[in-house]
Amino acid sequence: MRSTFTEETSLPLEKLGSTAWKRRRIQKGIEADACFYVANAHRIVGKRKIDLESDPPPDIAVEIDTTNESSSKFPIYAALGVPEIWVYDGKQVEIYCLKDDSYIKTDTSNFLVGLSSSVLTEFLDISKAQSQTAALKLFRLRVRSGQAL
Repeated sequence: MRSTFTEETSLPLEKLGSTAWKRRRIQKGIEADACFYVANAHRIVGKRKIDLESDPPPDIAVEIDTTNESSSKFPIYAALGVPEIWVYDGKQVEIYCLKDDSYIKTDTSNFLVGLSSSVLTEFLDISKAQSQTAALKLFRLRVRSGQAL
């Protein structure tokens, strides 16, 4: 849905999927289930390897918590400077934004402006009940119509 959202709103997006992130100088590392560059997409286009010593961290890290709870990873994400984390527990999406050195739960993404956790949850539910194709089609219509996201 995030790529559909960025296509429809003309926002840049670079998806890196499941990626291990490390910073040697602070001796911290983590592997997100998926990650995205939006504001910093232009800085990593075409790069085969991202080095957090010189490249920015992803703008959004995604954690799927269907088997393990990921809040214990938040301090590592904060140390790496990841500004936003999306957590999906199989039932709902929660969005957390980095403020100072910790994450605060919020309703909407700072990078995909106007996209809310409740809408993400709604369309993930549709994808489970109908299909991913049906959910994406309905989501695209919602974005184009200008209805609340």
